[in-house]
Amino acid sequence: MHILLKSPEITLKGRNQGDFWNQLRSNVKRYLRSWDWPSRVDTARARLYVEGEPQALELEKALETLSWVSGVDVISAAKKIDRQQVLVEGALDRELVEDTVVAMAQAAYEPGLAFAIRAHRVDKRYPVRSSEMEEWLGNALRERTPWERVQLEDPDRTFSIDMYPDGMFFYSERRKGIGGLPVGTSGHVLSLLSGGIDSPVASFLLARRGCIVDWFHVCATHLQARDFSESVVGRIASRLSRYTMCSRLFTVPYTHFDLELGGLDTGYEPVLFRRFLFRVAEELGRKIGSAALVTGDSLGQVASQTLENLIASAKSTDMPLLRPLLGLGKQEIMDLAKEIGTYEISIEPYKDCCALYSRNVRTKTLDAVLTDMEERIFGDYRSVITRTLEDVMWAEYECGKLVEIHQGIGELSRDVPLLQDD
Repeated sequence: MHILLKSPEITLKGRNQGDFWNQLRSNVKRYLRSWDWPSRVDTARARLYVEGEPQALELEKALETLSWVSGVDVISAAKKIDRQQVLVEGALDRELVEDTVVAMAQAAYEPGLAFAIRAHRVDKRYPVRSSEMEEWLGNALRERTPWERVQLEDPDRTFSIDMYPDGMFFYSERRKGIGGLPVGTSGHVLSLLSGGIDSPVASFLLARRGCIVDWFHVCATHLQARDFSESVVGRIASRLSRYTMCSRLFTVPYTHFDLELGGLDTGYEPVLFRRFLFRVAEELGRKIGSAALVTGDSLGQVASQTLENLIASAKSTDMPLLRPLLGLGKQEIMDLAKEIGTYEISIEPYKDCCALYSRNVRTKTLDAVLTDMEERIFGDYRSVITRTLEDVMWAEYECGKLVEIHQGIGELSRDVPLLQDD
């Protein structure tokens, strides 16, 4: 059994297209290995295919896993017949092709449904044009199977035949992948992850565009090792790693900031806290080699996300800030969260630090005013950042699973465990 993977966006690339296919091949191998599915992965002529054992349960698990892989747009379980079998002395073995399609159609038959045949002659050396093959095989199905109705536009079931230089692929199912670009082709970012709905979606969108994504989370208390598997934010990270592949969740307590703040209640605290988040995240990002920070900000959604407050917060860091949700409404973000499976986790009760400073929020703040307040309140701001990072605890995730937990700044590395496999 073969699984055919297609990525139309990669085919639009230029001379570096091979690099994208190689990264996607490496990623696919890693996903399948993480779920113990023995297989061989090959890239050829603008597509990638997996060859493995066809047992139903194993195949279903492999198809589900591959639907998480960024860069894969379409997934199909296919039967492959090698070129030398379907071409005999340059002539197409029409009986073999027809019998294969008939068997596929009989297995997929459902009363009352309409079908269509789609042939794609990628290799023009095959002696039958796509349109001729579609007509011939359509007639054969009506004569030899219970299928009766042909419907070229929006059929209930499509039977596809792809003709490549190495052989022909036959398939009837086209599962939708998440599309985008392979993780590892667009740089490395550090995403600010809360226990809410928005930030996981922002992380997903960056991974789908090919970024290696690590996460930074400020928690109300010191996390224990068990919290990485049981807490809301730990479970969100585990679910997200289905799409980000290899990621690290870094957590620090907010206690050092809170002690310096000393119970102040002026309405500036939410933006002061966000500036603190960005500064600690920037310091961490430089230690691990990330090129930008990512937030789940949506313009005007809450008081701390007015344009003025977003600008004032951004001026606290020199590292670029990416805000993929900026123009989306809450319902759009919620719909995406439901699609990727983080919504139900995100709506569980969780003590998010941002919520602790949500009272009487000022909607318009200025960098100069906030800088003056920080100088008066915090004194040695740098030491607050340093002490916060010294309490870091972090975990590694791979393809939907928690792998290992670490304690302390000394163990941090710039290396992301994302490898190219030959």
